[in-house]
Amino acid sequence: MRSYRTRIRLGFLLAIAVAAALVTSVVAWPTGSGTASALGDEATLSGEWAPFTRCPVDHPQMLAVDGQTTYSYCVAAHSGGGSIKLGNSNATTGPSDMQFGITGASTWDVISPDGGAIIAAPADVPGGLLGLMCPSLDPAVTAVCSLITDNSLNKVTAVVETAGPLTDFNFSAGLALGVPIVTLPIKVHLENSLLGDTCYIGSDANPIVLHPQNTDISHSTFSVVRFAPDGADSPDGELQVIKSIGATQGDNQFAVPGTSGCGVGGLLDTAIDLKEGFPSAAGNNSIVLNDSASYLASFTFPSDFSPNAGQHFSDDWHAGVCACGTGGTATPTPTSTSILPTITAVPTLAPLSCTGDSDCDGCPDADEGKLRPPTNPANPWDFYDVPAPALRLGYTGQARDHAIGVTSDVLALLSYAGENSLSPDYTADRDANGTEDGLQYDRAVTVADGQQAPSGPPDGAIGVTSDVLGMMAQVGDACS
Repeated sequence: MRSYRTRIRLGFLLAIAVAAALVTSVVAWPTGSGTASALGDEATLSGEWAPFTRCPVDHPQMLAVDGQTTYSYCVAAHSGGGSIKLGNSNATTGPSDMQFGITGASTWDVISPDGGAIIAAPADVPGGLLGLMCPSLDPAVTAVCSLITDNSLNKVTAVVETAGPLTDFNFSAGLALGVPIVTLPIKVHLENSLLGDTCYIGSDANPIVLHPQNTDISHSTFSVVRFAPDGADSPDGELQVIKSIGATQGDNQFAVPGTSGCGVGGLLDTAIDLKEGFPSAAGNNSIVLNDSASYLASFTFPSDFSPNAGQHFSDDWHAGVCACGTGGTATPTPTSTSILPTITAVPTLAPLSCTGDSDCDGCPDADEGKLRPPTNPANPWDFYDVPAPALRLGYTGQARDHAIGVTSDVLALLSYAGENSLSPDYTADRDANGTEDGLQYDRAVTVADGQQAPSGPPDGAIGVTSDVLGMMAQVGDACS
């Protein structure tokens, strides 16, 4: 048997891809931001809730989620540090934290917490103000340079701030190298008493537009943990957190506009631009984020809490709020009893052609014995090939492709994660083959001691911690 935890290594936002669970899409950022919590801008949470200190669970849009037709998720992404090159300057960056919520179904909205999605530690600008603009031929700038008499006046810190909506959010990009994950507009606040309070590289109207992507996923790891409302690990927990740890992301194809608002009336803008090479064309700038860790929290089966899943999710988040480190503990809220439907009749699979494929599972009989471990030509459920792209997205003409891939089968299966045999998308027959769509993606998957047994007939529920991880164990298997 093969280990499902080490078969593939995944990068930034596979966690988001898995738990957000549906499709690569463009995400609209609402103009209003949600409250991080009723306790203030940032709470302390226990257990598996710990990364989600600013999740906007009390935003009206997240509270309105029903768990049947709409879903909600908490997303957190952290980086321990990295580097940034803007024009002629290079700097080392400190820790950064990005958090937001996701709501929707086939299309998604991203909900920002109060204060914006990004919080980043300030970075010291090498050389300080002297390095930024001195010496200068401009008498006014020279006069300012002459005022820099000690380190406190010379020191300049750069703080990254969001400068507009997060867009073009691509779930599948988290599974690949060199594919933009999101469009992220930022501006850099240069802080120094002589620069004033409004000195920025970029602006809301003319931002630095980043398209971060995975540049190295060779050392990243992936895991899924189920947990209880108070954050404690629980194999039967109603919640799950999906973790992707250790990837490197970056972007080296963005342009940098000029500065604005530096000094009285923008007096120092030109001097900084000349010294630093702003505006700086795409290809001259770069950003690297090291030791990235991504987390996504959701219900394991959202429909269990319909029609009030959003309120229940908020209650669970608040149950994880604690006085951690001061002897306090989280106060759990009552939880619902999960009642999952069962399958009473075992369907058959029907690809467009079953020639030479006795069990019609997408792998010809002659190839099933060649797989490692081998699958059974008489078992239609042990080769986890599914129609891709997902039927629920309107792609109704495709058969299974005789192979199990991340950007095909896994993403298609993710679109059904959380569905069960009572869900409209599960019971639909969009490809008109006489088999419910959900039955073509659903399996009974047994995982014990980190090992996956051959998958079996549908069990009526499609879960990230069962079906999706079961399929991941077969990624790379291919038949002719």
